[in-house]
Amino acid sequence: MEASATQTVVSEWSISEPFVTPEGPVVALAPLEPETWRRVAAEPSGLLLLFRHVARPGRGRATIYARLTLSTPRAERAPLELGYSDEVTVFLDGEPLFYADDSTVRPLASKLAH
Repeated sequence: MEASATQTVVSEWSISEPFVTPEGPVVALAPLEPETWRRVAAEPSGLLLLFRHVARPGRGRATIYARLTLSTPRAERAPLELGYSDEVTVFLDGEPLFYADDSTVRPLASKLAH
């Protein structure tokens, strides 16, 4: 999925099938086969309601990857607003940038300082 930096709402994501991971932050991306990804539409507001697209595994902590590619003509800083339920890890170029759960928010990588 590609999105322009001038877009204000992401309308489509690629998501993985859910898989079970241990408790705590997801700090590394597991390699997934191309066929495990599929494109899904977000709500008109930009909200991605994952429960409409995937079923939780019967046991364990469910993890789902949602990804997109942002393209800009030059390197720049841009705000990213996101909402989540339970936990989220944001990766940039394969590196964890931000982790939060319902009770805490903390940076994971030194990229925040640049």
